[in-house]
Amino acid sequence: MNQRIEPSFGGAAPPPLPPRPQSQLPPPKRGMSGCMIVLIVCAALAVPLIGILAAIAIPQYQRYVDRSKALQASMIAQSLRTEVEDLYASDGNCPSDGDIDLQARGVQPNPVIASITFGESGEGRCSVELVLQGQAKLNGKRIVWERDPINDPAEWRCTSDLDELYRPNGCRPL
Repeated sequence: MNQRIEPSFGGAAPPPLPPRPQSQLPPPKRGMSGCMIVLIVCAALAVPLIGILAAIAIPQYQRYVDRSKALQASMIAQSLRTEVEDLYASDGNCPSDGDIDLQARGVQPNPVIASITFGESGEGRCSVELVLQGQAKLNGKRIVWERDPINDPAEWRCTSDLDELYRPNGCRPL
């Protein structure tokens, strides 16, 4: 049988506890916290890094856009080559500018192409010439697809005054 024995002080209250020693709290910190310093250092390193990446990426992106516009114009010219072939096969002559209805063929006004001309470039060679517009590197430049009837079937050759970097694959020298 467990009995609990309580200490007895003879009816008096227990003695008071000694006072706790007062510890000195450090004074509140003044200035920036460590997190703020890390944030400033990271920002100071990130700004030049972003600038360097932008200096590289923006011109590369612009080249990519210019190349895609030149390729778009060349693809339109390649689709028109079949129209020239058909007219040449039926008439025996190269078509001129009014012979092919571009809108009926699905060629819509395009911000890349300033003009499309058809014609004979000598010795029975038919040509499709596109003059580009827009960006400075494309403005006024030409892509010319020329049909050479000497071979059977006739071969098409591309020439262009575009910079080598912007020429579509079919217009690059071998």
